[in-house]
Amino acid sequence: MYYTIFKTRFCNITLAGDEKGLAHLHLNTGEGSRQFEIQDSWEFNPDLPTA
Repeated sequence: MYYTIFKTRFCNITLAGDEKGLAHLHLNTGEGSRQFEIQDSWEFNPDLPTA
């Protein structure tokens, strides 16, 4: 699994996926009770395809 983080003026957006496609999309707004953590086994990839 690979992940990347986009910094926007509203919040950070984390995308995670593999060669099969997108598996996670997280909007880190600081609101709500949903917990999300990047797993130790995931590899950072700033070029993660988004199209």
